[in-house]
Amino acid sequence: RLLKELEDFAFRGCTDLKLEKQKCSLIIDNESGGIDQQKERQKILIAHLKQQLEDLEKYAYESGEGDLPSAEVMARQKAVIDKLHEKVQLDLELDRMSQCDLQKKVDEALKKLVNPIKAKEQLVEQLQAQIVDLERFIGFLQTEVNERLPNSIVSLPIVPAKKGSFMNLIKFNQKFERNQLKQTPQGSHYGQVDERARIELAVDAAAEVMEKYLLLSVDMDISHSESFSKSYDE
Repeated sequence: RLLKELEDFAFRGCTDLKLEKQKCSLIIDNESGGIDQQKERQKILIAHLKQQLEDLEKYAYESGEGDLPSAEVMARQKAVIDKLHEKVQLDLELDRMSQCDLQKKVDEALKKLVNPIKAKEQLVEQLQAQIVDLERFIGFLQTEVNERLPNSIVSLPIVPAKKGSFMNLIKFNQKFERNQLKQTPQGSHYGQVDERARIELAVDAAAEVMEKYLLLSVDMDISHSESFSKSYDE
C-alpha cells in the first residue's frame, strides 16, 4: 500500500504556482469588488435616509409640532462661526479640539474684542466727569465775579434819598429864586416876595428836581450845598 501511494505521488506531477496565484487574485478581486459595491450601496442608503429625515423635520416644523430642522440650525451656526472667524480671527479646529478647548478659545477671542471697548467706555466716563467738574468750577468763578463786580446798573445798590439833602436842595433853590426876584422890577417895588410866591417857587423847584432825578437817588453832601449857597449869597 505504501508503495502504491508513493507511485501515485511520483507520477502526479508538480503544481503550477502561477495558475494558483491567478486563481487567488481573481477571488480577491471579486471579494473587493463586492465590498466596494456594498459601501456604495450603504452611502446611497445613508443619503436617502438623511433626506427623509430632513423632509420629516421640515414637515414637523411647518406644521408647528417640531423645532427648527437640524440642517437649518447647523447652517445658521456655521454662518455665525464664519463671521466670528472674520471679525475676531478665531481659529477653531472642530474635528481635533475638545469641547473645553473650544470654550477657552472662544473666551479668549471675546476678551480681546471686548476689552478695548470697555477701556473706551471708562475713558469716556472719566472725560464726562472732568467736564462736569470744569463746568461747576466755571459757574463758581462766575458767581464770585458777579458778587464782586456788578456788571449792570441794575445790580448797583440803591441809596435812599436823605431828607436833609433834599430839603437843602429846596432851600438852595429858594435862595436862588429870591435873589433873582430882588433884581427884577417887582422885587425892587415890593422889597421882598410874599409867602405865597415863595411857596409856589419851592413847589416848582421840587417838581423840576423830581422830574430830573426821577431815576437817580438824590444824595448830595450837606456841607457842600451849604458852602455853595453861602458863597452865592455873598
